[in-house]
Amino acid sequence: MLLPSEYKFPHLPLNNFLIMWYCGSKVEKIPPYRMLTYMDVKDIKGGKQKLCNMKKMSLYVEEAARRVGRSELVAGPEYTVPKAVTLYNAIECKFRFSNIKITKKRRFETLGWKTFYNIMAKNGSRYADEIGNTQDA
Repeated sequence: MLLPSEYKFPHLPLNNFLIMWYCGSKVEKIPPYRMLTYMDVKDIKGGKQKLCNMKKMSLYVEEAARRVGRSELVAGPEYTVPKAVTLYNAIECKFRFSNIKITKKRRFETLGWKTFYNIMAKNGSRYADEIGNTQDA
């Protein structure tokens, strides 16, 4: 098992999700989520479904990187936190859906990755700029 027995997946904004997906947390001794298998999450309530959704979200991100011409950010075995941050900065425009309610208390950068996953699933895997549904930064 790669995760501690009491581990619970935290709420992660998309930028932090990318860091955890590609890099993990050395301080907390959590491996990159991309290395996890269903056996590693079998004891976490809803863990298998969450890992499945994370894998799908990572595919959306990787496709977005290809579409913005930054596929090198998701290629290769070496991932660093700065590379994950650069990846987020490159692809976040593909996820600026206008139907997300943004208030003064809730900024785009604080929205959880699961929100974006749900919107992508609902929109047939189409990005914000493909459905004419974008908001300005």
